[in-house]
Amino acid sequence: MRKRIDPILRDIKPITRRIIEVKKLPKKPRKRVRLPKKLARPLFVAALAILVLAVSISSIRFLFRDESRQASFGGLKNLVGALVGISSDVNKLKAEGFDFAFKGRGEELIVILRSLRANVLKLDALGVGFIDKSTLSTASGGLEALITLLDKPGEQHLLILFLNPSEMRPIGGFAGSYGDVTLERGSIKNIKINDIYYPDHFLSKKITPPIQLQTVTVDWGARDAAWFFDFPTSARKTTEFIEASQIYAKDGVRFDGAIAINVKIVEDILTLTGPIKLPEYGLTLTKDNFLEEVQREVEEGRDKQVGENPKRVLGSLAPILIERLHQLSSSDKNTLALALFSRVANKDIQLYFRDPKVEDFVTKVNWAGEVASLPENVSGDYLAVVDANIAGGKTDARINQSIKLKSKIDSSGQVNNYLAVTRRHFGKDNEAPWYRAKNQNFIKIFTVPKAELLSLTGATPKDISPQINYASAGYSRDPLLESLERTRKNISRYNAEAYLESGKSVFAAWFSTLAGESKVLEVDYKSTQLSLADGMKYLFILDKQSGVESAFQYELVAPAGYRWQETNGSTFAYKGDTIPARLELELTLVRN
Repeated sequence: MRKRIDPILRDIKPITRRIIEVKKLPKKPRKRVRLPKKLARPLFVAALAILVLAVSISSIRFLFRDESRQASFGGLKNLVGALVGISSDVNKLKAEGFDFAFKGRGEELIVILRSLRANVLKLDALGVGFIDKSTLSTASGGLEALITLLDKPGEQHLLILFLNPSEMRPIGGFAGSYGDVTLERGSIKNIKINDIYYPDHFLSKKITPPIQLQTVTVDWGARDAAWFFDFPTSARKTTEFIEASQIYAKDGVRFDGAIAINVKIVEDILTLTGPIKLPEYGLTLTKDNFLEEVQREVEEGRDKQVGENPKRVLGSLAPILIERLHQLSSSDKNTLALALFSRVANKDIQLYFRDPKVEDFVTKVNWAGEVASLPENVSGDYLAVVDANIAGGKTDARINQSIKLKSKIDSSGQVNNYLAVTRRHFGKDNEAPWYRAKNQNFIKIFTVPKAELLSLTGATPKDISPQINYASAGYSRDPLLESLERTRKNISRYNAEAYLESGKSVFAAWFSTLAGESKVLEVDYKSTQLSLADGMKYLFILDKQSGVESAFQYELVAPAGYRWQETNGSTFAYKGDTIPARLELELTLVRN
């Protein structure tokens, strides 16, 4: 029997050494934060369970004395085999993923993904009790969709949007540059990086821009298309504009997906690669100076002075960065894989795919950057605070923001909210002008449908005057934007407006801050109307804006005669220095 057990023990040990450390949910339900389920988490939790079984094998050998018990042992062996296979495939992807993608080994990548899916299906068939079947189904479906995507004949194109959080926009920053990644059977054939303004020069469409942008631009194009907080919506609109540009339209190029990444990912890579020199620009880029040095080059560097593409510096950096990635040790590649996984969980990476199966998967694991919805028949509240820098330089790099929400439920079940958003501009006089400029912010407060604004103070008065007469100039209206703006209501007494977006009520206003100043926007509004009952579940959801690290305080007061089960009191409180990608707090209302 010992000979039959030892091989399994040898297979289990490598798994245990590679278990991914994940954040644990708080033990106390009163501050329960629901984090997205990821493929790696359930699989490696399963590996941990197998470790427990392995440690116990020496004390349960007697279980395998007859044929029926040997059959059970065979099931355990199959289970271990599937987990070992998964561990092996995952480690191949971490160790050689860059080579698969960049060195023409895409076919090998597809083979590994097929193997990974086969082992996930084995786990599902074995019916292991410690892995939720819906999780296995999601993982299997996601792998199947990815394989289908990569295994298509011919070339495919992915749009990469490089977001700059120094100039905030709804999806996490202004996409000043983009990459056109050409794929074929899992291999990356080419990467072209360009200025986001470039395809707009070859756009024959004349589209009226969003009202708030009419002060800074005459027309709407790819550069400003990411105007919607819901990333799939912004991604579709951006690809639509880029595909309409003659640069791509003449060849019938269609993008199969869009991926938005912010500068934190580049900083993570530079942490591992070390400094990178760009001699032609006289720059040495590190994780600490990357953003500021690149912004300085773009704003006043050599390329801009001679009339060339000011974003060309990124095109010069890309091949060097990719080559340095190839040279990373296995340990560093593993570290980078975990860092990227953390970034996608933190909404620093957002993904959209045209294929419904792939998009369904990234949505299920909360990688899509979509606006959350309260589940049907669930009582609760929703909040997202979304900033948009419009002609405010790169000042969001010098803004500190905090959010406080106090909700009080009255005896009728009405949820009354007081929201305070504080923004401090710590730009200095001796800094570059793009950091000390006035931060001109158009702020949007997303809440539940049918919410009612009661008061709003702290907004900045602003008159918006279109630069041309769009009707006489022959400009057309974008159907999606028109449907949104058709719901817009101007609330002049508060210098604010209200409208509907992504199924949410939105209260919006200009909220600008001068360097050295601190300002507060205060909003009173009614949100949800509850049907009070003993044992009622209450769910609060807070969606984070990518690239904005706000502190958050939340206080929820129960109606008279009730208390929160989690605190055994009338008040529930939550406080965090940063916001997770999506914060969900579920509470239970009980009678006194």
